[in-house]
Amino acid sequence: MKAIFFTLLSCCLLSSCGPHFSPSFSSTSSHAGMYADKLETGSNLVQSSINHTVEKTKEGTYMLKVYRPDTRQLMQFYTYQDKSLTNMDGPSKEMWDDGTPWAEGSYVANKREGEWKIYEGSIANTGKYIGNKQEGLWIGTDSLGNKRSEVNYLDGQTHGAFKHWDKTGTLTKEGIFNKGKLEWVKNYGTDVSEVATTKLVEVPPRFPGCDEISDEAELKKCAEMKMLQFIYSTIKYPMFARTNGIEGTAYVVFVVEKDGTITDVVTKRGLCAEIQSECERVIRSMPRWHGGTQNGKPVRVKFTMPVKFKLE
Repeated sequence: MKAIFFTLLSCCLLSSCGPHFSPSFSSTSSHAGMYADKLETGSNLVQSSINHTVEKTKEGTYMLKVYRPDTRQLMQFYTYQDKSLTNMDGPSKEMWDDGTPWAEGSYVANKREGEWKIYEGSIANTGKYIGNKQEGLWIGTDSLGNKRSEVNYLDGQTHGAFKHWDKTGTLTKEGIFNKGKLEWVKNYGTDVSEVATTKLVEVPPRFPGCDEISDEAELKKCAEMKMLQFIYSTIKYPMFARTNGIEGTAYVVFVVEKDGTITDVVTKRGLCAEIQSECERVIRSMPRWHGGTQNGKPVRVKFTMPVKFKLE
């Protein structure tokens, strides 16, 4: 029996997205040598499938590696203290389909702990996790080591002052978050003496079908439910992925335009070519949304949508 679990993270910050991979596999000997050239020096192959290997390291720990089978690109690796892969503890790293880094740090008892790096394009955001939640000051630097941002976190949410600089070191933006919500921002133009201070009133885009609801919280809940219903009724688990036991979470980025149309659909992680194609097909087939606004003006909004595929 197959099932598809779906989750939406609207305007998802990659720094808040943890791993979404369930290490439950049925290995086949026909794939035992598929990633033999990618084993760690001194480790032994314990388990393999078309998209993963489990290695026992010379230190006695276990390393789970997840690949995209059509490109053999390493997408995830986690360290475990037990062969059953239930106690994630040690170094971890995740990549996008093109091999660019997404996140790297360590787990303790299945939770992110200590210093981590979360990548947004060429910017590396460095800070601490406590009990799987971002805390304190996170600093973003570019590939040359120049500071590009400072953002404060409290209990996993952006909270307090933030600043952004361009590659020349010129301050371009600063503002305040309050428990994850952007309260105000100053955008600096070429002439720093000309500063625009804005009190933000944001209305995010939403899936259609709940126009009769006036309560904001209920409206959001209804819109998300309508979208879930659309996804569940439209998406299909590709035969290749089902046959080969490929599970995990695909990440698709798209833009909701000012008029609610969907554009710029790009897969950041597709798991395999068939799942990537299916996710993009479904996203492109969505009906027109209600567009978002900021201070009464229509705006384009980027979404990152994770879709979890799991066989049962």
